[in-house]
Amino acid sequence: MNSTSKKTVQESSLTPKKAKTNLQVRLISAVFLVILMIIYLLLPILHTEINRKQGESSLLANIFGYLSLLSTCCLIGASIYEFNRAVGIKKWGVQLLFIITALFLFFWPFGQMEFLNDLFYYNRLNQNLLNIMRSPVICTLVLLLVFIILWVVGWKTEKRPAKDPTQLKRGTYKQGLLIFAITLIIVFAMKGFTTISLSVIYIEPTTTTVFDLEPVNKIYQNNVIQLTDNTPTYSFTAIIWIWCTIIFTDTFAYLGGSKFGKHKLSPRISPNKSWEGAIIGTAAATLIGITFSVSLLFIEDTQKFAPLFGVLYTLINAETAWIPVLIFIFMTVAISITGQLGDLLFSAIKRNLGIKDYSNLIPGHGGILDRLDSFYLVFFMIYILTLLTWINVN
Repeated sequence: MNSTSKKTVQESSLTPKKAKTNLQVRLISAVFLVILMIIYLLLPILHTEINRKQGESSLLANIFGYLSLLSTCCLIGASIYEFNRAVGIKKWGVQLLFIITALFLFFWPFGQMEFLNDLFYYNRLNQNLLNIMRSPVICTLVLLLVFIILWVVGWKTEKRPAKDPTQLKRGTYKQGLLIFAITLIIVFAMKGFTTISLSVIYIEPTTTTVFDLEPVNKIYQNNVIQLTDNTPTYSFTAIIWIWCTIIFTDTFAYLGGSKFGKHKLSPRISPNKSWEGAIIGTAAATLIGITFSVSLLFIEDTQKFAPLFGVLYTLINAETAWIPVLIFIFMTVAISITGQLGDLLFSAIKRNLGIKDYSNLIPGHGGILDRLDSFYLVFFMIYILTLLTWINVN
């Protein structure tokens, strides 16, 4: 046997072991990811549910709330760092500037006063100062300042040509615009997650909803709707509903595409995705999401834990019950589709940058952005919706 054939035999004998090792690494990483995700979701759950049980803002609840904020800040910082490395920015001074700018934008109060009062950490600010900070003029100036910092510095940093003519050239105004756009998506997405997971209503139960309807006392013949003080505005089940919709969409899209996929969804961006898989994923996730949310909302014992209960509670009666159902149908479909668009968006950026993964932080899974691409665009959309639709009428 010559040396070439010996080498081939050795390589073939090592390949299964290497594949087995890679699979083990992926499985171990996946287990750690699930554990970290559960811990991350438990923090806001404990914050809102302890407040609900005690009927007032408590020290223990706020500790969990601040731990949730700290974890969110870590995710923002890691995501910004990861993306900037992907576009070629390696200078620590520039990275630190971008991360601080992103966190500054995250904590800046955008939105209506009543909306901000539902987030406990804004209550620590002087109300007059909060009014000034949230004014349209000041918020516009803040966004303009962030844009100038990210665009100009991102433009002037790391000037070097791309490896391929079709890829984004480093150190151009387009790079600066891309850094600003992705930073905005990441930061506003985490503001959306924080709003959904930590908002607690500190108002009397006579408040109407976005639909400006009179409060409805009875859901059933002998049951009365009562919002206690410190009722979660959206409930922790809203987070479970949103995350599971995204995960089920991805799972069933993969399974459906593997079995029935014939027409490519976007061959240049993601050759493995198909229209059949995308439709099956959305259909399955929508069915599961609607069943979960509607069941909680219209069952007496679980009603107060339903997604968006603090917003929709006045609509739970025989005459307007169809409105929450339509809202859940629309939002579940929108979440599923937006999640897939988020996946395609970040995949398109990776192809444009000529990289496979945003980083190697998670062995076998790439980086944080590779795992959270769908979630970022979904929660970005949700945050915009909360700004547009949350109206309190005292």
